[in-house]
Amino acid sequence: MDTSIGQTKREAPIDPTIDSKAKSKAKAEAKAKTGGLDIPVQGTEDDSIDILNPKSKFDETPLNTLTNRNARMDTNEKKTHWNRQNIPYLRDQLILRRVKIEKGIKKADLVKQIFNIDGIRNRS
Repeated sequence: MDTSIGQTKREAPIDPTIDSKAKSKAKAEAKAKTGGLDIPVQGTEDDSIDILNPKSKFDETPLNTLTNRNARMDTNEKKTHWNRQNIPYLRDQLILRRVKIEKGIKKADLVKQIFNIDGIRNRS
């Protein structure tokens, strides 16, 4: 029975077909020829994999389509109410009122367009 404490290192069996000195010498010569740079080996067709990224729901939505399918027309007449709403909500309200929306329009312009429609009083 072995009563020693700790582990002893196992030595790997020596493979007579591998000559480590010759291997390291060949590596050094290859680096000397290329100037110390490793040149990648060209892969075959089997090595390459094409990955297609699926479109996420956060990609740009097309203009003049509702962002919320359940959107209902909001008839509030207070300007503070409209200033608190987010841009997609304002876009949906304009689309429900059949107003065409241009790309790159700002929130203040959306609020102005809503107040210029006949259904809401013009308080601005």
